[in-house]
Amino acid sequence: MINLRVDDCDAMVEQLKAKGVEIFGQVDEGYGKFAWLLDPDGVKIELWEQGDTRDS
Repeated sequence: MINLRVDDCDAMVEQLKAKGVEIFGQVDEGYGKFAWLLDPDGVKIELWEQGDTRDS
């Protein structure tokens, strides 16, 4: 799997969907947002946006 850090996971997912890319999952864990897709060769790609790490 390839992991790519992005500034805005939601916006990236919307851009990919608009181009016809299938997103296989998306989750917000608090410490980060994640989304998964496959490249044309079937390699899994994980998009990751770091969440707020400040103490509440």
